Amino acid sequence: MGGAIYNPDANIATDVEQCADFNNTLFEDDKIIQQITAAGNAYDAGGLTSTACSQSVSGGKWAVAVLLKSGDGEAGSNEDVWCVDSGGANKAYSYGAGESSAADAISADVCE
Repeated sequence: MGGAIYNPDANIATDVEQCADFNNTLFEDDKIIQQITAAGNAYDAGGLTSTACSQSVSGGKWAVAVLLKSGDGEAGSNEDVWCVDSGGANKAYSYGAGESSAADAISADVCE
C-alpha cells in the first residue's frame, strides 16, 4: 500500500491527505500535516507519500508511521518504519515477509 493509509471508515486504502478531512482529529491541524510531511521528506523528499496514518471511526485513536532513511526496505532485523499512536506507542517496526510500506507498521489504529 506504499504511501497510503488505512481508513477505517471505508475499509479501503486512501491517500494520507484524507486524514485531514476527518472532523475532531489532530489531522485537521495544518501544523500536524506539515510535521508529518516533513518527516516523510526526511526519508526521501516524498512528503506524505512516505507516510501512513490511521484513525478510529470516532477519531479518538490514531496512528502515524513514517519510513526510516536507515531502513533497508526488506524483511529482517533492520528497522524500516517509525510509528507513534494515541496509546503512547513510539517505536520502530521491521518489515516482515512481503511488507514494504509505512502502512505495514499500523494495524487499524495502533502501531504493530
